Amino acid sequence: MSNNAIRNDRKTLGTTQEQIERLLQPRCEWRNLNPYFVLQLTAATTTDDDISRRYKALSLLLHPDKNRSKLSTEAERDRAQLSYDQVQKAKIILADADRKRYMKSLVDEGMKQGESRWKREQQQHQKGNDDDDSVNTLQLLQEREVMRIFAQIEQKRQEVEKRERKFEQREQQQEDDQTDKERRERKFDKQWRDKDRVDKRVGNWRDFDTKKKKKL
Repeated sequence: MSNNAIRNDRKTLGTTQEQIERLLQPRCEWRNLNPYFVLQLTAATTTDDDISRRYKALSLLLHPDKNRSKLSTEAERDRAQLSYDQVQKAKIILADADRKRYMKSLVDEGMKQGESRWKREQQQHQKGNDDDDSVNTLQLLQEREVMRIFAQIEQKRQEVEKRERKFEQREQQQEDDQTDKERRERKFDKQWRDKDRVDKRVGNWRDFDTKKKKKL
């Protein structure tokens, strides 16, 4: 991969500020789940070389240390770092062959569902059953469906993680309760033994004192 290819790729990506705004736009936490969206690549045709080249091009635009002259404030540098982190995460995901295939399958499914929805809307609009004069474009509907699929999977993952965390907390609480119970029992047992020894010493002294008085 030549430096010229990376520079040419960089020219098509706009400015540093434009990329920051794209990656930190509203609902970015859902949009950026799709690594192909983050790297601005087409899932159907993207090669490993494309991913590597695009990552390096975006890194040149977003890495705070490489853009100090363009990022005059700490807030701007923080936003650039957040954007770069998204790019780095996307690259790591797509570097794994299995995860890359899985991500592509999600994008493909979203594209199909978006196309089906677009066709239904077209038919309704042509029949006059749609009161809304505005017609969503195929691209917009596909983008929405892809984002929806990624968002649903992430929400399910978070739900599973939450359940597992609650289960672990419940188990930990049970262990803590058992440990506390055993500690109390040991403390009680020690106090009981100490009291028993004291009672025996007192009893022995009383017996000795009684015998002594009888002798007198």
